[in-house]
Amino acid sequence: MSVAHAEPLIATRPACADDLPFVLETAAKLRWPHGVQFRDWRPAHDARVLGIVERGGGIHVAEARGVLLGYAITDAAGALVSIYVKRDFRGAGIGIELLRAAGVDAGKPISCERPTPSLRIWARVRGLTLAVAGC
Repeated sequence: MSVAHAEPLIATRPACADDLPFVLETAAKLRWPHGVQFRDWRPAHDARVLGIVERGGGIHVAEARGVLLGYAITDAAGALVSIYVKRDFRGAGIGIELLRAAGVDAGKPISCERPTPSLRIWARVRGLTLAVAGC
């Protein structure tokens, strides 16, 4: 008798080309400066993220049944550039899983650049330490 194993509800994996529109748009919105038109901001931000990947960084995504729930972007040195989980899925450990998938050790200070207020709050609530690069 064989037993069918259920597919995990949430999976993390390296991003593929089909994931980039979600990742790039969401990442640009997270860093969108007040007073700047989004159409002016987006191309420069997209180029920055793609440049990070071209220089050896990575993007990992979390998905459930083909729906993207979040992403983590790291640079070539493993520093966290950006992390995001859709609001309805926060609190379920997806952010920690994204860090793990991206090779970031959440048990040590997490090297990151320009952490958002949301990232600082999330890290504090989760008992994580941020080591802000360049500061």
